[in-house]
Amino acid sequence: MTTEFKIRFIRYGQIHDNSGFTLIELLVVIVIIGILSAIALPSFFRQANQAKQTEARIYVGTINRAQQAYRLENPEFATTSASLGAGLPPSSKGYTYTLSTTPSAFATFVTGTSSDPALKAYIGAVQLVQSTTTTEPIAVSILCEALNPGTPLTVSALENYSSTALSTTNPVCKDTVAKSLN
Repeated sequence: MTTEFKIRFIRYGQIHDNSGFTLIELLVVIVIIGILSAIALPSFFRQANQAKQTEARIYVGTINRAQQAYRLENPEFATTSASLGAGLPPSSKGYTYTLSTTPSAFATFVTGTSSDPALKAYIGAVQLVQSTTTTEPIAVSILCEALNPGTPLTVSALENYSSTALSTTNPVCKDTVAKSLN
């Protein structure tokens, strides 16, 4: 090697220092990624629970509408989801749906209950209400959401609900345990 080449080689090494990342720089990057993921993970879990609850609301609402259609063609409301013909399974991710098993010509309800204590419960009801303008009763539906996650809802969460006689008032959610989503 010539002396001039050695000098150029040394200068090139001094100008273009290709040392890479130090251990400290890598640790700083890992700490920043850890902090960002700690902030984002709870939000992702909340969104997953919201998706499950939205699915439950859709299922209960669909069963309510299917009950209204079923009652138009039959003397009583359906007691099984299979007889509704809506194609809904009795359970979904995180929720189990239970229809009123007492045959009634006046009202029925469906509950959406979760085994996960972080999810809210739902109850839907369809009730025949005497119309004030016609002689025909009107099928009125309601969808209620539990105020607190992990609290199951039963038919006692509904006010003005009657499965034994034609009602003159619409069913409503008791505001101490549930809120109306209609």
